Amino acid sequence: MQPNHVKEVLKTGGCAVGTMIHRFVYADVGALVKRAGVDFVLIDTEHAPLGMESASLLCISTRAAGVVPIVRVPDSQYHLIARRLDAGALGIMMPRVRTRAEVELIVESAKYPPLGGRGCGIRPVMLDFESTGTLSGDMDWINENTLICIQIETREAMENLEEILSVPGVDATIMGPQDLSIALGTPGNHRSRAMELAVDRMIEVCDKYGVAPGIHIRNIELLLDMKRRGMRLLACGFDEGFMLEAMSQTMNLLRGGEGAKARETTV
Repeated sequence: MQPNHVKEVLKTGGCAVGTMIHRFVYADVGALVKRAGVDFVLIDTEHAPLGMESASLLCISTRAAGVVPIVRVPDSQYHLIARRLDAGALGIMMPRVRTRAEVELIVESAKYPPLGGRGCGIRPVMLDFESTGTLSGDMDWINENTLICIQIETREAMENLEEILSVPGVDATIMGPQDLSIALGTPGNHRSRAMELAVDRMIEVCDKYGVAPGIHIRNIELLLDMKRRGMRLLACGFDEGFMLEAMSQTMNLLRGGEGAKARETTV
C-alpha cells in the first residue's frame, strides 16, 4: 500500500504541487501527470462534468502512478463525501465551507471510527488492492492516509477561520481566489488590499493550528508569490487550460506570430 505522500510532506512543513482535472478521463492520465512532476491532482466533481465512474478511473490511474488523487466534492453531504473516498480518492477538497459545524460534519463523514462515523464499505482500490490483514488495521490505514482539505472562498469562512481550522482532522486549506475576490467585493482582483489581508490572515491561522495553507490558480507569478509567503499546497491550472495554452502557442508559431495568440486561462 502506498502512503499518502502529500499528507506526509505537508505534515513535516514541506510543499506539494499539483493541478486540476476537469475533462480528461483516460487510463494514461496518471502516467502523464507523474511524468510532468505532479504530486497530486484535484479531480473536480463540483464544476466539471465528471461522474462517479470517471472520478474512480482517475483515482485508480493516478494512484497506480504514485500521484495522490484529491476529489473536489460538490457539497458537504455524507453520501457525496463517502462515495468519492470509496471510489479510491486519497483526499477530498470541500468548497464553500462557512462554519465549524460544516467542517465537523465533513470530518465525521470522511473518517472511520473512532475518528468519525463513516460507514465501512472498504473496496480493494482503497488499499491499493492489498490489506493490513485486519479490518481495524485497514480502517486505521485509510484514516491516516485520507487528506481533508477545506476551501476558503467566502466572507463567512474568513470571519470563522479560527473555528473552522481548529477542528481536529483538517489537514489543509485551499484558497479559492476567484470566489473569494467576488465575496470581498473585488471580482478577479487578486492583489486588492482585501485579498492581501485575507492571504495573510489565512496563513497565520493555518500555521497556528498546524494546517497547511494552499491556493489554486493558473497565474504562475501569483502562485510563486503565494509560495514565498508560506502557502504549501500549490495547485496550478487545469487540464483543458494547459492544452489550450500549449496548442495556441504552437499555432501562433506556425503562423509566424500572426493570428491566434497564446492565452492564459484565468483559473
